[in-house]
Amino acid sequence: MKKVEYLQLKLFQDTTKIILNTMKKNCRTIYTDAEGGVSYYWYNKDNLITKIEDAPDYVTETNWSLSNKISEIDALGRKIKLCLQ
Repeated sequence: MKKVEYLQLKLFQDTTKIILNTMKKNCRTIYTDAEGGVSYYWYNKDNLITKIEDAPDYVTETNWSLSNKISEIDALGRKIKLCLQ
């Protein structure tokens, strides 16, 4: 069985509890908000977010060229293409 490395950070601000779990192997961060909603953030080797799955299970995907965002696909399937100048 492989050992999974992760970093867990707990922040407390007033009565709001935020939990961030960063799994180094999967390049994924798990965010739990104060109401218990869980969001997932995937990122690439350059630490740029490539996919977000938020609490109501909406998925947004982002495509990068080097460090420039070239497109984004939202939860409804709409694709935004960005022109680099």
